[in-house]
Amino acid sequence: MATILHELATNAVRHGALSVPGGSVTVGWHVTGEGGLELAWEERGPPVPGRRPGRGLGLELVEMSAGRQLGGR
Repeated sequence: MATILHELATNAVRHGALSVPGGSVTVGWHVTGEGGLELAWEERGPPVPGRRPGRGLGLELVEMSAGRQLGGR
């Protein structure tokens, strides 16, 4: 989980909502009925200049960590 949160925060600062004035991040989580953990990460703010659409290496790392190491999706 530390790797996932670190990667999300780093990406938000470099390329996302926290890279522009007025941007914000909301993080929430809860334990599911099956004993799992559901994490919600929401970025809000003005458009980020120069932001490239598509999937980046950071998202691949998050998905790999969640899926392979934690058995999540």
